[in-house]
Amino acid sequence: MAKRILWLGLIGQAMYLSVVWAAVAQDLERYPESSSLKGLQVQMVDDALELGIGQAALNFNFGQLLAPEGVGRDEPRYVQVRRGAEEFAFQRAYLEQLDAMIRPLSDRGVVVSLILLNYVPEAADKRRILVHPDYSAACPNHLAAFNTRTEEGKAWLEAAVELLAQRWGTAGSGHGRVWNWIVGNEVNSHWFWCNQGRVGMRSFADDYLQAVRLVQRAVNRHSPQGRVFLSLEHHWNARYAGGDDQQTFPARDFLEYFAARAREQGDFAWHVAFHPYPENLFEPRTWLDRSATGDWRTTPRITFRNLEVLLDFLRQPELQHTIQGIDAFILHRHVDHAQEGGLRLGLWTRGSESISEPASKKLIYDVFAAAGTTREEDAFRFALPIIGISDWSELIRQ
Repeated sequence: MAKRILWLGLIGQAMYLSVVWAAVAQDLERYPESSSLKGLQVQMVDDALELGIGQAALNFNFGQLLAPEGVGRDEPRYVQVRRGAEEFAFQRAYLEQLDAMIRPLSDRGVVVSLILLNYVPEAADKRRILVHPDYSAACPNHLAAFNTRTEEGKAWLEAAVELLAQRWGTAGSGHGRVWNWIVGNEVNSHWFWCNQGRVGMRSFADDYLQAVRLVQRAVNRHSPQGRVFLSLEHHWNARYAGGDDQQTFPARDFLEYFAARAREQGDFAWHVAFHPYPENLFEPRTWLDRSATGDWRTTPRITFRNLEVLLDFLRQPELQHTIQGIDAFILHRHVDHAQEGGLRLGLWTRGSESISEPASKKLIYDVFAAAGTTREEDAFRFALPIIGISDWSELIRQ
């Protein structure tokens, strides 16, 4: 099916919000044509808008949303949801925290993507609902695969996503607009970023497919033009060597199996959010990458050096529906982060005593700001001799 690449009623004075889905009103607004592919994983909304972005990505943590302890409690802090005979409760404050970022971005025409993450919560009832039963606490980042094994887990996940789609996936809600929904993070290295314990690729992909299909169904119930994405890192015909074959998988094998299983079970529109990191995360000169070669059938990695081979792969007829191409480039990250193993990926430095409080703008800040503007050519010219070319056209494959 279609593959793209990314880079309510108030009752009483208690402000008790109840959502009941009986007949769903679909939003028929078309997917927007953004003014720019330039995007950012946003930390500071005003600064992001000043940079002139057309795309934004925001992290979303289900553990901060769910409130099973609040089911049936008529209190302002909870949003109550009823689906048939089942009842669910969610944290209003977390929704409003995201409103404060999504609304000003989408009001300025920025296409917003939510990265749907499943950090392992401390509360036992939330862990039971959200965390895949095979999750291993030995994983390094405490990010779990979604619990699609139990009916309770699937019901809560679908109710949560449908609430988000009603709130941010329809025009005129007053809360802002989200168009893209990215399910998990770098799932072909699931042990690190979407943990399901020690598991083979096919078993992991089967469960992940359930989660992606569930999210797609919940989103499109309200917003038929909303897009749901798989998240993959840059190991393509090789797997990340930091894990074994029950912890990491080649992205190509994973995508081909996922696509085949989706077709067998009833195909649907899914898309690709790909992370084309350089071969060495500490070496930004991606044009030196030796393991990023020109054929998707053999290249170990896909980085910015050979990004076109990902498009070649996805242009195969069995992987196409009606659309193709790159929707967005999302830069990670806005501000350097202390917990990224020494990587300094931001447009801003961080304060020396903080995790990610902005301190000062880097040189890359001005280059990024100029991208997509009339200043772009002048701002980018410094890089030509560094790369070893005299004109950007030398990088275009004929």
